[in-house]
Amino acid sequence: MARAFIHAYLTKQGVPDAEHSNYILLLSSVDDRGIGTIRGHLTEFVRRTRRYPGVKAWVWMDDADSVPIVSQQALRRILEIYEPFTRFLFVASGPEPFIEPLQSRCVMLQFMPVNLVFHKATFHRNSKINISPDAEAWMMSMSLGNARLYKLFHQILEATDMTDVAAADIQAIVNAPPVRQLEALGRAILANNRVATLKSLLSLWSAGYCFEDIVFLLEIVCRIYNFFSPDETQKLYLKCGEGHVAMI
Repeated sequence: MARAFIHAYLTKQGVPDAEHSNYILLLSSVDDRGIGTIRGHLTEFVRRTRRYPGVKAWVWMDDADSVPIVSQQALRRILEIYEPFTRFLFVASGPEPFIEPLQSRCVMLQFMPVNLVFHKATFHRNSKINISPDAEAWMMSMSLGNARLYKLFHQILEATDMTDVAAADIQAIVNAPPVRQLEALGRAILANNRVATLKSLLSLWSAGYCFEDIVFLLEIVCRIYNFFSPDETQKLYLKCGEGHVAMI
């Protein structure tokens, strides 16, 4: 849908199909969306001189939920400077992962989640794996209507040698984040309780999570679960941003 929208705009503006690639920068989840990419690759794209004046270039960021806070802060400045020449299209599960300055500069188009129960036959087509009802229900629950994530679970299973998959099998392969431990960490940070924060960090570290994993997973928990108010969520995003900066 995003691809069709951008190509339709460029065609309407008189840009030939052969020139479309010069007006589109796609950053997907397989690309590095760290601050280095934002400051380098992206800045070079928006500064590029193009043949058709007045036609906007498009930065299409797929899976924008995973863009680190520190990269969003760098992106904010680019949006302000190059707004006359460039448009940004963020594809995400919702506005919550974005810092407030980015949210305020965007127009949100909301789409209903995919009905995975109705469309699951499409995902199972040509599949040689038998998935139990419990395993299927777990995958749908963890996907939260995100068809891309649901498809990723299937691809992970296809890469194994299993032919019959139970709920325990998929849970062992695709581990869910330690939600309750991360919630406790968030509460401790919001309360500015250093002792409780350190205890939560040590607990997660003992479970095998490095600092980078903890910061990333805390952002995911803030985004998916309703443990925190919007103001609390923004405060935690800022703390996560500080964590990303500390790792650079």
